[in-house]
Amino acid sequence: WEVKVRTRLETDAGSGEAILFQVSDNGAGMTDEVKAKLFSRFFSTKAGRGTGLGLLITQKIVNEQDGEVSFESEVGQGTTFSVRFKRSMQKS
Repeated sequence: WEVKVRTRLETDAGSGEAILFQVSDNGAGMTDEVKAKLFSRFFSTKAGRGTGLGLLITQKIVNEQDGEVSFESEVGQGTTFSVRFKRSMQKS
């Protein structure tokens, strides 16, 4: 099982620059049923462990900062989570 973490700066003519953080693994991946419930309150794939709130809270915090959380996953091929924030330039 391997985990990769990547960051990069993206440029889009329409929306400007964004900072992208990605975490990928080559694990089991997710079924369509799991994908559909992933950001639901109290949903967990770990029976008896965890609260099922982690991704929901993460998504809320990122959205409040005008960011976005997304994922791609295929059964047997792993999962990639992406967190994207618009890059803001602050004047000093």
